[in-house]
Amino acid sequence: MLKKLIKVFLERVAPKKFLFLMSWRSNRQAQRVMDRHGVPAISAAFIDRNGPRIVGGPFAGMDYVTRSAGSSFLPKLVGSYERELHPALERILKTSYDTVIDVGCAEGYYAVGLALRLPGTPSVYAFDLDPGARRMCRELSTRNGVLGRITIGGFCDAGRLEELITQRSLVVSDCEGFEFELLDPRRAPALRRAEIVVELHEALKPGTTAALWERFETTHHIQLVDTEDRNPADYPVLGFLSERERAIAISEFRSGPMQWAIMIPKAPR
Repeated sequence: MLKKLIKVFLERVAPKKFLFLMSWRSNRQAQRVMDRHGVPAISAAFIDRNGPRIVGGPFAGMDYVTRSAGSSFLPKLVGSYERELHPALERILKTSYDTVIDVGCAEGYYAVGLALRLPGTPSVYAFDLDPGARRMCRELSTRNGVLGRITIGGFCDAGRLEELITQRSLVVSDCEGFEFELLDPRRAPALRRAEIVVELHEALKPGTTAALWERFETTHHIQLVDTEDRNPADYPVLGFLSERERAIAISEFRSGPMQWAIMIPKAPR
């Protein structure tokens, strides 16, 4: 009970520190799990064979860094990472945007990938509270020649979104439950005209999914996307690994089933 009260207090009075601590804790736990399953050795073997390059998925061909910032690394190189979003991403990559905003960018998988595949988008903003993640995002941007179009920052709230959203904007959010506070059209009315892809952390903040649905159902078409199982046989590039290693290579080590919400404005932009 005391821990819960402390958590609520920190979240209210020091949201930046609270989010950083939550992210740091989550990242440490994820890294321990991946280390226990031998992920670093499998990743090294994959890079030795293919180089630090994404070989499949919507960002195939992108030069990459040699590790991730908190999330699963090898599925990004393989091209299986968040495969559930690939149909939405293929549509996004055929759309024109003035601005892309990625909140919780980690090492820059989406921010840099979208900048690379949307060369007509002049402004991409990438936010993460972790200084190490921001350094890696800068490195990834430099590797792929898009640093001049990416602005990398720390904390982003609804007020900052209101400043950045243009007539044709895409907002990508993965911020450990802070989407409840971030994606609020009362604080950021410009969200009513933005396209939004958000990872829902219902387990961290129960009621988030229902709240976001209520906020955006009149202005957006909303699709909820569930996590799905992966089949290693779908990724021949992993054929040099053992059966166990192939399964580990495409695992995202999530704590359980989860959802994303894809929200497209009903009104023409």
